Formats: sequence, structure tokens, C-alpha cells
Amino acid sequence: MSTEKTWELHQTTLMPSHHINKLLILIFFLPVIICGCASQPHAVGGVDVPGFFTGLFHGLLILFSLLGGFFNDDIRVYAFPNSGWSYDLGYVIGVTLFVGDIVNESKKK
Repeated sequence: MSTEKTWELHQTTLMPSHHINKLLILIFFLPVIICGCASQPHAVGGVDVPGFFTGLFHGLLILFSLLGGFFNDDIRVYAFPNSGWSYDLGYVIGVTLFVGDIVNESKKK
């Protein structure tokens, strides 16, 4: 089979690569964009909501919270409602510290 025939066969049966790239971008980023529209309810009754340090603590305990959540529906990985970006920042830093420590320990062995 000549090179031209092979190329024609591939062109007719496969999507062009730029269409595949657009499709992959849509598949991965559409859920992120949709989730960005979500909002959480505000705390009612003057309740103190978790802030930065609570988020940091929850991030450090992510594995234990996840495992506990399998056995008890009252245990959550993420506090809800929370103070917003400050809780999120603490949470991400805590998760990064926890996961980074695991990765560093595994590289030492």
C-alpha cells in the first residue's frame, strides 16, 4: 500500500488531531467551569466558620478523614460551610504538606 493510500485511509477513519485536542479540552475543562458556578450557603445563626488554620489542619488530616468517611457519614474531608478563600488556601497548603511528605519519604527509600 502506498503512503498516499495509507494517509487517505487514516484521514477518512480518524478525527483530525486538532478536533481531538478541542474535544479533550472540552471534556477536562467543562466540569471545572461548571463547578466554578457553584456556591455554598452562608453560615446562619452567628456560627463561627472554619478559617485558614482549620483548613490547614483538615488538609493535613485528609487521608484519615477520607478513611473515616467510609465508616461514618458524619466525617467529611472538607468543612462546609467555611470562610472561603482563606480556608481553601489553608486546606491546599495542608494537603500539599501531607502529600509532599509522603512523596519525599518514598524517594528516600
